[in-house]
Amino acid sequence: MPPVPKSAEVVTSKSAESPSPISPANKSPSPTSPANIRLAAWQLGSGLSLAALAHDRGVAKEKVPAWFSQAQTAAKQLGVTVAELPAPAATSETNPASKQVMNYLLVDGQRIGRELTKQHGLETAALFEVAIKSNFLLLLYAPGSAEGASIADAVSDAAPRAKLPGDLWKPLVDVLDRQLPASDVRLAVQKMHSDVHEYLKGPAGQGSR
Repeated sequence: MPPVPKSAEVVTSKSAESPSPISPANKSPSPTSPANIRLAAWQLGSGLSLAALAHDRGVAKEKVPAWFSQAQTAAKQLGVTVAELPAPAATSETNPASKQVMNYLLVDGQRIGRELTKQHGLETAALFEVAIKSNFLLLLYAPGSAEGASIADAVSDAAPRAKLPGDLWKPLVDVLDRQLPASDVRLAVQKMHSDVHEYLKGPAGQGSR
């Protein structure tokens, strides 16, 4: 992974004076049981990625247990397992996300995705994929970065397979295509997660399986 661009340095800051870029779509993620399979898949991807990325960088420490508990609860309902979080990044680590956390989310995420596909279908696995990969932007995005373009492509590919309406995810892709500042992208990610969560709680989100 390339060195951290100067414009993204704020994203990796561990200073207590600066707000963490990793914040939940819902301000206080609840570890309670998800209402349905689609919502569970979304909560699994969102909670797991937030917990892993925050734990890796040593930010939002007080929220990591709730995010990870949310992921574990969702995984149990879905009939899949999640591995324990990897060790945090070394203090000398300069990349926005360590190799071990990226391997954890991508390699183990692929394993979870295969299990979700087998048990609940491609649509459920696609929801999990969008939730995980969009949260990567909270730490990896910088204007003009290859990561931003790659994640925009991944979301554009997976969101239709997840049967998500375009108005829920296209605004994020538009922000990425315009290469707006990282602060704008973080807001767009958080809004998308909040909007998708609310959609999946409702009859339309549940009924599209």
